[in-house]
Amino acid sequence: MAQRQRLHHSASKSPWWEIAAILFFLGINKWLDLQARLMVLWRTDAQTTGWYHYRHAAEVVFAVVFTLGVLAALAAGLGKWRWFYTQQPLVLVGIVLLVLFVVIRAVTLTHVAQLLHFDLHDNYWGWVLELLATACFVWSATRVKSRRAHRQAD
Repeated sequence: MAQRQRLHHSASKSPWWEIAAILFFLGINKWLDLQARLMVLWRTDAQTTGWYHYRHAAEVVFAVVFTLGVLAALAAGLGKWRWFYTQQPLVLVGIVLLVLFVVIRAVTLTHVAQLLHFDLHDNYWGWVLELLATACFVWSATRVKSRRAHRQAD
């Protein structure tokens, strides 16, 4: 029975496709620099509608709401895919690193980091988090593939 449940989980309900879709979206976002374009649109709208002088409060609200939204999505994913993360803890580490990167990036783009007296304008932290997350995903996927190869050989 436990063997059947594991096979069912691994074959039909694997989160790899969801992770791939999220990574694809993040890659498109990075390539097109969508967040910077969105900030320019918001800034232009704030200047034309007259609430530009309240921008710091709006940036703080955005950073808090965005962070809470990302954490809620992480919690939902943890609840939905708990069995997977117990089998693939490196994927969880990679996702947490990506969440950390996305939240820090949002905080630095909105200048909330300056209000909190954090100096995060050094781009190395972003590269490190992204590469570590990618390494976790690759290592975990490689381990899954090698386990499957060993099972097929037996």
